[in-house]
Amino acid sequence: MVTLLERCLHALAVEPATVRLAVQEALSTLQPLYSPLPPEIAPALQALLDKAAGAVGPRLARSRAQATPYGRMRRPCTHGAAMAQAHAAVRATALRYGNTLFPFDDVAARVRALRLAGDPVAEVAEEARNGLVFPHRRDTPGMRHGRLRQMQVVRVLTA
Repeated sequence: MVTLLERCLHALAVEPATVRLAVQEALSTLQPLYSPLPPEIAPALQALLDKAAGAVGPRLARSRAQATPYGRMRRPCTHGAAMAQAHAAVRATALRYGNTLFPFDDVAARVRALRLAGDPVAEVAEEARNGLVFPHRRDTPGMRHGRLRQMQVVRVLTA
């Protein structure tokens, strides 16, 4: 069961953008297979998600200097940008799986989310922050307003 997820995450990292969309859809349809999470595959799944979230760390698209007959010219590396986008998709997917399959009190899943909360890619950082918010608070509309109100109450009580 874990090998299928591993193959899909690998495909998400190496396939072109046109194929990545189909792989992401396949991954989203596979997610209910792992819920409820059988205890015998939980450690293997945890290790796979850690590998997917960490081994392909944030790689930003860089410009590289290329030699031309007219001297050195700076040109954006499009292959690096596509690679960075693919790696961000893998990190976001690993976080999404960890956030939904493991309970909120699972330390390894929260550490993974905490580690990627400062990711330079907005999608990954947002998914990581979702993993750090208690589940019933995620779905509440006006959550930000509620948090501000809660902070005001705490200030009044501690003053």
